[in-house]
This record gives sequence, structure tokens and C-alpha cells, in this order.
Amino acid sequence: MRRGTLWLIYGLVLAGSGLAIYVLYAQEQSESPHQYWHIATLVGSLIIAIGWIVASGNTVRNAQRQHAITISLAYEYDAKSAERRKTIRRYLATGRTQLIPSQGSDPPIPPYSEVAHELYEAVDYELNFMDFIANGVLSETLDNTLIRNGMQSQFFYRYYQAKPYVQAVRRQNRRIWSSFVEICDEWGFDAYTPPTDGS
Repeated sequence: MRRGTLWLIYGLVLAGSGLAIYVLYAQEQSESPHQYWHIATLVGSLIIAIGWIVASGNTVRNAQRQHAITISLAYEYDAKSAERRKTIRRYLATGRTQLIPSQGSDPPIPPYSEVAHELYEAVDYELNFMDFIANGVLSETLDNTLIRNGMQSQFFYRYYQAKPYVQAVRRQNRRIWSSFVEICDEWGFDAYTPPTDGS
């Protein structure tokens, strides 16, 4: 449940509570004072409803946080992901090295058309995984604060390195890695400064 929807439900329940209490109170005053049990029953039901809504909201937020932690740990400690990052580091040795085909580099970076090359397989996997995480953040399935605090530097680092490649691929299909690009822009990638050589 989205946060905005939750606040809308809170507002509707509270507004309905106020209106119902006012109407019942006016009736009691005009007909037979000192008989407030109708109001007590209504207020008790509304308090239970509000408590249920609050508990549901907390459950959703806790699930978002738990998913965010699980995803972050999977990215950091999965053995296959670590191998793919090693493959990328062989070709893009520093944070300032960008993914631009070059025969003069050591090892040479192949053309973008060689999609089965180990470098592009590793980069594609990284970008796909980050796009999946970004989609979770944008849809509020994952907690934005936890993901941003824990993974923003990795997102920016990889986006800076792969940006020429990302732009080349997205010229063919704008939907590819769209959530990844959107979340990087939202988090302020324009102000990012890549680390110095050797990082």
C-alpha cells in the first residue's frame, strides 16, 4: 500500500469519525441526554479500525525495509555477483574508466556489438540487477532511504563507468534500464564526482 493511499484512508476515517460523532451527539442531546452508549460503541469501532490501518501501514513499511536489506546483502555477498564485478574491474580498472570500445586498452574493450563477451555479460547483469532494485524503489516496494543510503555510491559508480554503453543501448530502446537511469537522476547523479584513479 502506498504511503499516500494510507494517509488518504487515515483522513477519511478521521473525517467520518468526526462527522458521525457530531451527528450522534446532536441526536442524543435533542432526544434523551445522558445516553451516550451509541457514541461509545461507534468510537470504539473507529479506534479499532484506525489501529488496524496503522498496524497494516507498519507491516508494509517493515516489509519494505526487510526486502531492501535482503537485496543489499545479496548484491554485496553473492559469489556470482562478486565474480562479475571482478570481470568488470579487469576491463574498467578505476572509477574514472568508462566503458568505451578501445583496442588500445589492456585488455582491449570490445565493440558494443559483441554482446556475448564476458565484459558485456557482466555489465548487463549488474545493470539489470540495479534496474530491478530501482524499479522496486520507484514503485515503493523497497525502502528508498535504506537503498539510497546503502547503494547510492555503487549505483553512481557503475552508471558513470557504463554511461556511454547505457546511452548507446537506450538509443535502440528507451525502456531498457529506464528505472536505473531515473533513480540515478532522482538521487542527484549530475553532482557525482568519480573517485580518483586507483579506486
